[in-house]
Amino acid sequence: MLISQLFNRFILFSFLGWIYECIYCAVRTGHWDNRGFLYGPVCPIYGCGVTALLLLRAFTAPDSGFALLPLWGVFLISMLGSAVLEYLTSFVLERHFHARWWDYSNVPLNIHGRICLPASVGFGAAGVVLMRWVLPFFERTADAFSLPIPAEEAASIFLAALFAADFALTVDTLLSLTARLDQISAEFDTRMELAVQKASIPKQAISAYAREAKESSAALLGRAEELPQAIRSAAEESATLLRGKLEESGQALEDMTDRFRKYASTLSQRQQYSLRSIPFYSTERLSRTAERMKEAISALPSSRSRKEKDAGAGSQSVQQPEAPDGIRREAPERSGNEASGESCNAAPDEVRHETSGEGRKETPDEAHRREDSFL
Repeated sequence: MLISQLFNRFILFSFLGWIYECIYCAVRTGHWDNRGFLYGPVCPIYGCGVTALLLLRAFTAPDSGFALLPLWGVFLISMLGSAVLEYLTSFVLERHFHARWWDYSNVPLNIHGRICLPASVGFGAAGVVLMRWVLPFFERTADAFSLPIPAEEAASIFLAALFAADFALTVDTLLSLTARLDQISAEFDTRMELAVQKASIPKQAISAYAREAKESSAALLGRAEELPQAIRSAAEESATLLRGKLEESGQALEDMTDRFRKYASTLSQRQQYSLRSIPFYSTERLSRTAERMKEAISALPSSRSRKEKDAGAGSQSVQQPEAPDGIRREAPERSGNEASGESCNAAPDEVRHETSGEGRKETPDEAHRREDSFL
């Protein structure tokens, strides 16, 4: 088998392993999660395992001159080989990036949370299935649809370039993200330690309070009637001091929350993606910092929502001044019509009042004529 063919199979089974891992985790957790160490849709640990089985099958073929392995031998080799591969991969990733992509700490019979007996047994059984059924079918299919050697080599060069670029980009992003998280964790611990020191009463103050209480105890006992007032005064002073310290601690925590939001806004898209994709960290301090950063990232508005918001605000700022102008232009016309209508309606009343003589003073001649007509 050519090296180019072997590498192409490594990429293929890395992709199939990524599909299996994503589906398994989606079924277990109930949401889709892009599993794997790299950005691309590959899990190299699965590709390495299946490639090792391909080499084992080639060396134990009937025409290879080596003895055939029984199924229990394939099971043991697969189980032990997967355990060694898992442990070394987890150790290297945690050593360089202070993170874990899987953790068996809650599974029985685990070693440092990197490997466990149930998972190793499962991989051993999977090795038997691959050697007995899957790989023979795959080899027959590959022989039937095999590519020419130049095409195989060109495909391997192209896939190797993509894999190398993905690997370099992922390592660079994770290293910068790890350094950033360490810096943020150290700053957070320093600020919180200062806040705790400010909020707590120093030992010297406690000693001074104790000496003062001891010196004034005799005087207070001699003046029993002043004791309740002294107790109330001391309680009020303590409560005031405690409120002040709590306000200082709350202000320090609010300042750190704002700093986390500021740090989250400065992270690149690759760093945000890597931060969300890492499920476990090696220390509790990094885990707390990562969780706070994830919360800050989730609180940040997306670029699309910001653009839509800005576009909506711009349209409102253009259209909004037109309405008051239109109202102001129409208002004088309506008020003029209404005023003219009222004056028109009022004119007949005035005419009627004037013609009927209502409100006009009666003359003496008119009074005599009215009396004569009455008689």
